[in-house]
Amino acid sequence: MAGNNYLKNNVVLEEKLLSLIPDKFREVFESKLKNVPSYWQTISEMRAIIIFNNKLGISVIEIDKKTVSKKDVDFACELNGGTIYVEVKGFRPEEYEKARRGGVLSGDDDEIKIDRALTRARNKFLDNAHNIVVLADEDTMRPPLFMSPILEMQNTPEMYLNLCENSKVSSLMILGGMYEEQMFDYKIWHNPNPQKYLPEAILSLFLQMRSNNF
Repeated sequence: MAGNNYLKNNVVLEEKLLSLIPDKFREVFESKLKNVPSYWQTISEMRAIIIFNNKLGISVIEIDKKTVSKKDVDFACELNGGTIYVEVKGFRPEEYEKARRGGVLSGDDDEIKIDRALTRARNKFLDNAHNIVVLADEDTMRPPLFMSPILEMQNTPEMYLNLCENSKVSSLMILGGMYEEQMFDYKIWHNPNPQKYLPEAILSLFLQMRSNNF
C-alpha cells in the first residue's frame, strides 16, 4: 500500500536537510526525525525553514513558538523587530483518504487540502499578527498540489483566504513537490482582507522568489 511507503525514512534527504537548517535547530530536528508517525511532517517543516531562512533570507528565530493558550506554531521569523508566525501543514494520501471515509481520490482533493490546511492552522494564530500557512503536499504517488491547475487558472487559494473565518491568515504558501528540482520552490497567495497585511518589503521579496506563473 502507498501509505506504508511513507513510514520509511529517507536518510539521504534527512542528511541534506539537516545540513541546510540553522545550526541551533539541528539537534532538535535530529530528535524529531525519530518520531515515525510525524516523520514526513518534520521533513516538510525543515523544507519550509530552509526556504524562509536560506532562500528568502528571513531569519527563523524560534521553532514550536507558543501562541494561543497552549498551542504553538511550527516556527517564527524575525521581521524588523516584529514576528512572522508560520504553521506548516503536510498531507499524505492516508490522511485525506481517511478524511473522505475511504472515498476514491478525485480532482476535488486539491481544494480539500487547501481548506483543511487553513482550517487546521487558523486557531493556532494570534489575532492581528503576521501569520502564514505553509502547505506541503507529501504525496509522491501523484502530481503534487504545487502543480495543480486549480491554483492559477481558478485562483482557488485566494478564494479560500478571502473567507471571513480565515482573516487571521495573512498568506498561504504551497511548497513544491518532494522532488529534487522542486524541493525548495514555492507558490504564494496573499489574503485580500487579512487582519494584518505583510509589510510591502516582505511581499516584494515573496514576489521576486516565487514560482507562480502569473
